[in-house]
Amino acid sequence: MRVVLLLSALSALSAITTSSPMPRNASVAIPAFKDNSQPVDSPRGRHIPVAMMKCMGDKLDEMNYLTAKQNMFDWSDDGGYVKAGSMHFESYPNNYTGVTWYICNCKWWNDDRVPRWELDSVQRILEAKCGEWQSGWVWSKRWDKGFNVVPTKWFRHNLEHGGRICPPHCWR
Repeated sequence: MRVVLLLSALSALSAITTSSPMPRNASVAIPAFKDNSQPVDSPRGRHIPVAMMKCMGDKLDEMNYLTAKQNMFDWSDDGGYVKAGSMHFESYPNNYTGVTWYICNCKWWNDDRVPRWELDSVQRILEAKCGEWQSGWVWSKRWDKGFNVVPTKWFRHNLEHGGRICPPHCWR
């Protein structure tokens, strides 16, 4: 009986459509794929199980890059977390120009913190692949989590015009 009630509740939830000012997805070049994650070391031996990464080709201002990253860390350190099936962004110097760091949490049920070691790892991964202060994204299929560093103008345009912000099927 409990199983039937659970299945009925899940069925009802899947039929509910939600309206959100956030578009469902972003990075056009993130296809559906198997998890071929490779560890990327962090200073404490932790690693992001990277399945895919890509450079976007934008040279970003160093101060804006580092300050937006620090804003993301401060938000997380103050108790912020990315709710399941959503994303969080931090921009600098404002929400229309500069640099935006954003995190996509594609999990159905679990909220995510954004610890400093993850942000530092993403910065090192992008530097190694794309060069210093370059835009790009890192995707962890195992974690169902995406890390993105982009020009705020690009982010804003996609946010306001329904462009893809997070990977396909991120919020099913």
